[in-house]
Amino acid sequence: MNQACNISDMPFDPLLLPPPRDIHRTQDSWEPSRQVGVYLQGAISGRTPALERVQRALASLEAELSIVEDRSLAEIRLLPEESLAAEAYSLRVDPSGVVLRAATAAGFDHGLSTLAQWLRAVDWSREDDSVPGVQINDAPDLPERGVSIDVARDKRPTLATLFELIERLASWKLNRLQLYMEADFAYSFAGQVLANRSPYTAQEIGELDAFCRARHVELVPNQQSFGHLHAWMRHEPWRELAEVPEGVEHPFSRTPEPFSLAACDPKALAFLDRLYGELLPCFSSTTINVGLDETFDLGEGRSAAACSSRGKHRVYLEHLLAVHQLAATHGRRVQFWGDIVLEKPEVIADLPSDATAMVWGYEADFPFEQRLPAFAESGLSFHVCPGTSAWNSFGGRVTNALGNLKAAAVQARAHGAQGLLVTDWGDRGHLQPLPTTFLGYLCGAAFSWNVDSTGEIDMERARRLLDRHAFEDRAGIMGRTWIELGRVTDLLEDDCENGHALFFATTFADSPFPHPRVVGLTRTGLDAARAHLEAVLQELPDARSDRPDADILTAEAQLARDMLALAESLARERIELPVGHGLAELPPHARERLRRDLDRLRDHHSALWVSRNRPGGLAESLRWLDFLGDC
Repeated sequence: MNQACNISDMPFDPLLLPPPRDIHRTQDSWEPSRQVGVYLQGAISGRTPALERVQRALASLEAELSIVEDRSLAEIRLLPEESLAAEAYSLRVDPSGVVLRAATAAGFDHGLSTLAQWLRAVDWSREDDSVPGVQINDAPDLPERGVSIDVARDKRPTLATLFELIERLASWKLNRLQLYMEADFAYSFAGQVLANRSPYTAQEIGELDAFCRARHVELVPNQQSFGHLHAWMRHEPWRELAEVPEGVEHPFSRTPEPFSLAACDPKALAFLDRLYGELLPCFSSTTINVGLDETFDLGEGRSAAACSSRGKHRVYLEHLLAVHQLAATHGRRVQFWGDIVLEKPEVIADLPSDATAMVWGYEADFPFEQRLPAFAESGLSFHVCPGTSAWNSFGGRVTNALGNLKAAAVQARAHGAQGLLVTDWGDRGHLQPLPTTFLGYLCGAAFSWNVDSTGEIDMERARRLLDRHAFEDRAGIMGRTWIELGRVTDLLEDDCENGHALFFATTFADSPFPHPRVVGLTRTGLDAARAHLEAVLQELPDARSDRPDADILTAEAQLARDMLALAESLARERIELPVGHGLAELPPHARERLRRDLDRLRDHHSALWVSRNRPGGLAESLRWLDFLGDC
């Protein structure tokens, strides 16, 4: 009889992602033939992307996969098991080969993704080409596990970038993707609104939707429908639809401008109807995220009288109900950000029963345990939405990210959430490189599938998972490099929230110093950050990434490091000057060095931008840095 034990008790560590909920090693093994037959028995239709993952993994072991119709000739057998839950699977590796059981195509694909990772672990360990025996019984804790990518704030990834990312996320068993949009679809009537934005066309969204469906990922449309419509409202004829047509100050622009639609205006709903009419037919999903968060200016303009007589939150609810009804006419159920409703929880009782609240919070100590019961007790469906902690930074905030994601997953399961959505944003120029998001996506995939893995994955294990599954670095260097870039904020001795103090020292550099976002900076903290930044890239030349974009990953790490170094140098110069000074009061040598470094970094940022993103938005991104050159 084979002796089984937990995987953590064995020398061979496959670093599976997400970690299975029930896994036991056996003492036997399988030695694949050079030609490995796979028997499908109607489980999946041909070579799915997940089966191709297995093919690539076998190729690294000098074996090749082929589909056979005779079960007796197969070493990999996919067998239906109706008793299993929708996304569950059972995987066994023994001397006869592989038996994978599932009830659905999604379950089979999840099992194949795990098998591909198991085989790849053999390739990385290279003790021999035999595949260790194992029994895995696995299923997700949360039904909906997703990522939201901000394509409104300047960076709109190319289709090639999105395809590569979607394939990777699907292999981690994530099953939802949202592209956060404000004015980023090629609406036929948008005119000047879309100038210099490189919006996605209907054909491109259709291609993305099909690519996602083939990988059991639901591409959910996301279109802001109340606030965050300044890209529209600043232009005619849309300005008349704004709550405050003359404009307001808000955190996402350097100058005042109209921000939200006017509540109670029938023309606003007609405008949204036009948006939905063109956008939604491109998606197969029956859900739409309508946003409705951060309505800073509600009641400050055209809805002032209504808010005064009925209350601001009642007026907000009326708009939400109208948007819900409008979405229903387009055959869609709505998701909405829950921040405004949570300001007055008693209105939750009046929300549509088929709406889904998206409860976001981005700090490691965010009180999910206090915010979720209001929705859990109402019976309303809700998702928990932590973040990557990559935005408002140059290299991320990894300690905060790990804490935020763990807390969100634990509270999601405890309160009965339907899903977990990892959000990533592009505030103030989307200046962070793509790899700053990998830790958040990876841990979000792990924790939403297996909440208990929050107790197993510390920063060191996260680093190893990053090297295996995100950077594919056999030398184990890239994961550590990006984590160390993201640890700079831990050294600064400040209490900055929703961003990195060095980032704010740069993007708010034209404000009198110290800006409220950087009051905690000290010379001691800057000294620690400088020493850290001088050493952080020393190992990077020895990385051995198998990714085709390995050179880009290296260049992105260099850019993140250099941006942090520029910000540290700028902050160091400024803390020596009197409180309230401006950039013009910097010493001449500091101003000259700042301009020189900025010119170099602008060129580097621009070159890397086009390697992953569409050209629209680059000029807007650079504006968050260009004022530094005018000092």
